[in-house]
Amino acid sequence: MPLWGGGNKCGACGRTVYHTEEVPCDGRSFHRCCFLCMVCRKNEDSTTVAIHDQEIYCKSCYRKTNMEVLRSLESPGTKTVSDVQSVGRVLNQQL
Repeated sequence: MPLWGGGNKCGACGRTVYHTEEVPCDGRSFHRCCFLCMVCRKNEDSTTVAIHDQEIYCKSCYRKTNMEVLRSLESPGTKTVSDVQSVGRVLNQQL
């Protein structure tokens, strides 16, 4: 927290997060409106969140995205796990 005014920076948008709107998660701060699942864009809370590679998912989307990546790795000619930087980015590019 800065010494004089302001607050932490949001892990999603990079703007200042003031105490009244702060959602702390995984050592970072978020605005309530920025704390969204990367896939379905649903607002999250501490009981429904799953984090992978600093990306936020709801638990159901996290399960679905990981299953899709695992299935794609089983088919021939697909990338290895080390080639896929982020599950959310891969899915968002496909949409």
